[in-house]
Amino acid sequence: MRIDIHTHFQCLDFVKHLQGRSTLPKSVLDGGTYIIQCAPGLNVPALSKIIDMEKKQRDMEDMKIDVAVLSHGIPFGPDVFNGREADEWAARINDDLARILDCYPDKFVGLGQHWFRKLSAIDCRGGSLCQGARFQGLSNLFQPLQQVTRLRGFHSGS
Repeated sequence: MRIDIHTHFQCLDFVKHLQGRSTLPKSVLDGGTYIIQCAPGLNVPALSKIIDMEKKQRDMEDMKIDVAVLSHGIPFGPDVFNGREADEWAARINDDLARILDCYPDKFVGLGQHWFRKLSAIDCRGGSLCQGARFQGLSNLFQPLQQVTRLRGFHSGS
């Protein structure tokens, strides 16, 4: 089994939210493609295979990747947004990731956005999202990978 332990998705709503900002990160629409300006000299295109999971899945199949760990590929945090706005976007991005995981349960494991305030202040939207075996923090990442490989009949060490 081949596992990509570091790949990204981008929440299109967040990419659009960054449009028109005067400070980094910000996005611009260039010829029909969003470009995220993350830092001076660091521009990241919002490629369709990062936004459209059908295209990402085909790309994985071409590279013979069975499972991928998804994390959001655009920097943000309390240094970029105030605490409340960072928390709200973390929740929205995690909701987008949860939707992807629901649609492709055998293909992706999610590594969610960090919470910037107390966890008790965050709405996990649906309760089980933060506790589900397929959507964990880094310290628990390998347990869901082992569960996915067991469910698909593969040994986790292969």
